[in-house]
Amino acid sequence: MRLHDVKGGFLLVMKGLDDLTSASQNVQTRGGAQVVLNSLLLFGIFCHLYFGEVVLKEINTLQNQLQTPGLSLDVCVSRILPQYSSLIM
Repeated sequence: MRLHDVKGGFLLVMKGLDDLTSASQNVQTRGGAQVVLNSLLLFGIFCHLYFGEVVLKEINTLQNQLQTPGLSLDVCVSRILPQYSSLIM
């Protein structure tokens, strides 16, 4: 499963919960949906923080490797491609 698919599903759930908090719903439905929506918003923030930390560490490691004196272009490409591939899969 790709990150794009997970994000799309997460956004659909968030939209559905947001719809359930509208004035057309009864008080119990709005209240319950609001609690779950707030929890998922916090969960989303924590997921982004975790993912951001992983990505930034990878970028920092790769940047340090690429600053090695005398590194050829083919070696740079061979180090970049696996990192890039792991981020987009």
